[in-house]
Amino acid sequence: MIAKCRNSKKTFGIRVERRDEGWCLTWAFKIDEKMASREGFEKTKISGNFYMDEEFPGCPYCGAMDFIQCGCKKLTCYDEGIAECGWCGNKSKPVAGEQFEFTSGDY
Repeated sequence: MIAKCRNSKKTFGIRVERRDEGWCLTWAFKIDEKMASREGFEKTKISGNFYMDEEFPGCPYCGAMDFIQCGCKKLTCYDEGIAECGWCGNKSKPVAGEQFEFTSGDY
């Protein structure tokens, strides 16, 4: 999956594995937006329940361990308070949940 850091607005990838409980976030890595596009990360669509592996390092830029999915359907790391989407700039108070309706990335 592709996400952006809430602070730096830089792009990063999140590796996920399909497991019995849903999609497990196993690793996060810095990636240039152009490279992610060349690799076709945005072409793969996944949805369902997401949870983190014990070894998941969080956002590679700020270390945040939580994520929000904005109305624009893209992911941004999140810490606390009002969330701001790293993609479109939308600000809102997040609603807790583990279910993402639609997201893109490579799996």
